[in-house]
Amino acid sequence: MKIELGKLLISRIAMESIAKIKMSPTVAYKIQRNFRLIEPELQTYEEARVNMIRETYGVKNDDDQYVVPEESLSEFIEELSKLQAVKIDLDISQISVNDMNFDISPTELSAIEWMISDKTEED
Repeated sequence: MKIELGKLLISRIAMESIAKIKMSPTVAYKIQRNFRLIEPELQTYEEARVNMIRETYGVKNDDDQYVVPEESLSEFIEELSKLQAVKIDLDISQISVNDMNFDISPTELSAIEWMISDKTEED
């Protein structure tokens, strides 16, 4: 499945929250497997983002921290958006909506909808 890095970023927080909920072993396995697949991609994204700040857009402040100055912010955000739009191909385990026998908030559901299928295992 091809998915944008930006969607994975949003999904990370929801997946961490959902991982704390009791659910069937099969669904728990699929969520954990998917999380292990996306984590290296998000680490690579974070390295690229930090590199953009340090080498291209950022300057060190008085606390020796890199910050993006106001005059570079627009260009930085544009480049960051391009990075978040990069599509990667992952072997995601889809979860049947029928197997989701746990409570989930609309926000969390929206964040992980790309890994949910409305088909049953038999389909």
